[in-house]
Formats: sequence, C-alpha cells, structure tokens
Amino acid sequence: MFSVKGPVVDLLKAERTALNLLQHISGIATFTSLFVDRVKKYPVRVCDTRKT
Repeated sequence: MFSVKGPVVDLLKAERTALNLLQHISGIATFTSLFVDRVKKYPVRVCDTRKT
C-alpha cells in the first residue's frame, strides 16, 4: 500500500482520474478474457498490440 499527502481538492481530482483509469483497463481485461474464452477450443491465441 501507499499513502499520499496534499491539498484535498487535488487529491480528490487525482482519485477520480485513477478510478477512471482502473475502470477502463479492467473493462479491457474483461473484454479480452471473453475473446480468449471463445477461441479456447481452436488452435489460435489472442495477442495484443499497442497500436490504436
């Protein structure tokens, strides 16, 4: 764990940003997991790319 110190307004802004990021990447992981499950019985693999 960790702790942070600073002005409350700035901490609350950072908290919201961090929560939004975590929700976004969690959604991507869940979506990817669905694809992996769907192709499990085939001789393929799901790969990632950093390109958008």
